[in-house]
Amino acid sequence: MTKSSLWLTMLMALIWGTSFPVSKIAINVIGPYAFRMAGSLVSCGIIFLIFNKSIRESLKTLNFDEFLRIAIIAVPNVFLVPTLNSIALHFTSVTNATILVYTMPCFTSIILMGLARKLNLLSLFSLLLCFSGIFLILKEVHVGLGEIVILCSAIFWAIGAVVSQKIVTVTPFKAKLFWQILVSTILVSITYPFFQSGPLLQPLVTAFTNTECLLCVLYLGIVGNALVYFIWFYLIQNESAEFASYATLLSPVITVIIASTFLNEQPTSKQVIGFSLILMSALLVNVIKPYVTTKLEKKVR
Repeated sequence: MTKSSLWLTMLMALIWGTSFPVSKIAINVIGPYAFRMAGSLVSCGIIFLIFNKSIRESLKTLNFDEFLRIAIIAVPNVFLVPTLNSIALHFTSVTNATILVYTMPCFTSIILMGLARKLNLLSLFSLLLCFSGIFLILKEVHVGLGEIVILCSAIFWAIGAVVSQKIVTVTPFKAKLFWQILVSTILVSITYPFFQSGPLLQPLVTAFTNTECLLCVLYLGIVGNALVYFIWFYLIQNESAEFASYATLLSPVITVIIASTFLNEQPTSKQVIGFSLILMSALLVNVIKPYVTTKLEKKVR
């Protein structure tokens, strides 16, 4: 772990911590899908402008198989997770969405144990803590569509983290980020017509004509999408999927503080306890387990 990776993890945690409250402000005005569409367009445009040279050079070596691998990585990470997050925030509070989406490290642990076909006591204990926390939270609140969607998002986020590490691509990192965001933007555009009525969709132009929405879209498009995905994939590529998940330990705390301060969302005692259990489970998976594993490997050597 390098010092730069640690600082990038802290920055990613701060960005994620502010993303849900900022998203909620815009979603309350224009709906989740118009917001998601606008954010995708901004992200795609910004990445293209910044990494134009690398993108053009990648066209020389980009073939169908390589693009397919990039697209497979993009679907869970860049398309499904942000889209599900936006829809969930339309139906539930920032606090509930934040607490439940950060069960992602536990789902990552389940996937990794399944792939390795080997049980780990620390991972199993972390899962017990995590699911106990989920039970407390869901028992306290009305379980609606928002809570179900955000848990699905956490599962796809975990799948995306593992897929990103397992699938090998040769496209330069900066160009690969653009192609992933482009794939996501295309998929958002394709699915957009299916939400032509009801509260999920408002006119896309509102995202750019309403000042409050425009500021939120620019922040999420440039910082919350383009920059954070750059950091996310950089950490997975240069460290590991588990290391990239370190940000999940700090960002939900930032989000809940912002939500209680500015959005008047006060968590109940059971939510706080459930939240603490989920964070403890993430701590076990992301910090304690790697530390113990490293120590045991050194003893074996």
